[in-house]
Amino acid sequence: MITLETVGHDPSPCYPLFTEPDFYFCTLIPDLLSDRELQDLIDPQALLCRRDGIPAGLIVLPLPDDGYRTHYGLQARFSRDCPLEDAVTAVQEALRALITFRPVHRISHEVCEVDQRGIELAEAIGLQLEGTLPGALTVAGGHHGIRYYSKLFEETDA
Repeated sequence: MITLETVGHDPSPCYPLFTEPDFYFCTLIPDLLSDRELQDLIDPQALLCRRDGIPAGLIVLPLPDDGYRTHYGLQARFSRDCPLEDAVTAVQEALRALITFRPVHRISHEVCEVDQRGIELAEAIGLQLEGTLPGALTVAGGHHGIRYYSKLFEETDA
């Protein structure tokens, strides 16, 4: 079972997640970041997902700076040990909580095309592929695209 809690001002319980070289939460180089860089990277409002008490993932739904007050970006990543079904449940719970308290029209999410776990999560939570920007990132020894996903919500989705 997954539980969600706000990270708060001490992100250190999240640090072990970043030892996985493909824990692409807001970064493409998770295992190369210092503690200080991780502290700067992890939003205090992010949700730490625990599976059986052990940190298993992070979710953050930041409001974009572009003035669209009902459009949110989604950053979500889970450890290799976390089953996809548990990750999907956690993201859906976070989205339900957001929709309950704020008007939401659109959720968007970006995934590097070499990130198979990220792609599987995006599709499993019902995000639709909008398109791919080819060759936008240099990761894993090559140039790879960024896949853009989104979901539109209606008032009845709350």
